[in-house]
Amino acid sequence: MSVQLFNKSLFCYFRIGPVTGLLDRQSVIAWADEEIIKNPSAGDDVIELALASQQSYSQIIWLLNRLQDNADIDLPIKMLLARAGVLLEQQPEQATEIGMGLQLLLAEEFLPGEIRSLLRVMENDLESTPLSPIAADDLARRLSAFLGDYAIYRGLLPVTGGLGWTA
Repeated sequence: MSVQLFNKSLFCYFRIGPVTGLLDRQSVIAWADEEIIKNPSAGDDVIELALASQQSYSQIIWLLNRLQDNADIDLPIKMLLARAGVLLEQQPEQATEIGMGLQLLLAEEFLPGEIRSLLRVMENDLESTPLSPIAADDLARRLSAFLGDYAIYRGLLPVTGGLGWTA
């Protein structure tokens, strides 16, 4: 997949990732640091983000929200879903945390309608199971089936500096 990622899209990805728990805040700062090392003229926005390492979580999210400006959210969301699929493959025992992160995506105001609908279907499917808790392996299987459609976006993840997620 050959796609040019612009900083606005990456800022959007890095804003939504920590909010959903699918990315840790240290990875956001590490990406900015790496960008500056690779390209000393990376731009004021990237430098500002790199300097935000001592700021609070909410200040970093606010900064990313400002930096993303009016970025199209479709690609960053699909990249996060691809990331969630990779995380699930690497750590299937974290299926509950990954599932909760996906549910948090529903709070995103500009979430693409198609993805919102699919997340609602998955949520309804999980809620329609009997009152007993869903077995971890069953939850991992269901999430994997949902996230498989976004595997095509995994090729873009190296641009974000890797996975950077702590369980």
